[in-house]
Amino acid sequence: AYLGVALLGLSLAAGCVRHGPAPADRGEALTHHNWWNYYARAGSRMDQRRYAEARADLETCLGLRPGARSISRRDVWRERTYGLHMIENYFPRRELGVCLYHLGDHADAIRQLEESLKQEPSGRAKHYLNLARQKTLAGRRLAPPRIEPDAAAMPAWTRARELAVAGVVRGPGYIRAVEVNGRPQFIELAQTNRPFSELVALAPGPNTIRVTAADLT
Repeated sequence: AYLGVALLGLSLAAGCVRHGPAPADRGEALTHHNWWNYYARAGSRMDQRRYAEARADLETCLGLRPGARSISRRDVWRERTYGLHMIENYFPRRELGVCLYHLGDHADAIRQLEESLKQEPSGRAKHYLNLARQKTLAGRRLAPPRIEPDAAAMPAWTRARELAVAGVVRGPGYIRAVEVNGRPQFIELAQTNRPFSELVALAPGPNTIRVTAADLT
């Protein structure tokens, strides 16, 4: 005990912060049962595509299953394990959503991924949320995207050499792509209502501006 206190005091004096979880269990059997031990093992199992086992570990570290000595429920870029130890990229709900997607439970995957995005946005969560929503929409007959240009922003006549083309695209199938004269808008997460804006160069005489959109279906 005295040695531990002395070492902690030395770390504080030196101003050092250790990144990454505290010494993690190696192998399949856990000798420690804190949330970060389950999270580390879940990551290893996901690398091996053992999604059912990874799901159990993630649900344990979130407290959805019994077994963890301590739990941490929030998705966050940096989370404290204990003392000065930090773990980077702690996203248990996001990774649980990924597991559920690969296991075919798309409705539950959507719930977990949406909750992850509320707590801490990430590109990985958006990517898998698009995939999970696409699976739930497959085979459904939905209205195609509806493009609604902002008429007030686009006069019939202008002397300007450029025109700001704007509007919104709506659709129940979640808009995943919008192009204005062949130039794609940046869309990371498909949405049912997606605004668009693009500065278009004009030529003398009549100009045709083409706006296209696609949804997840």
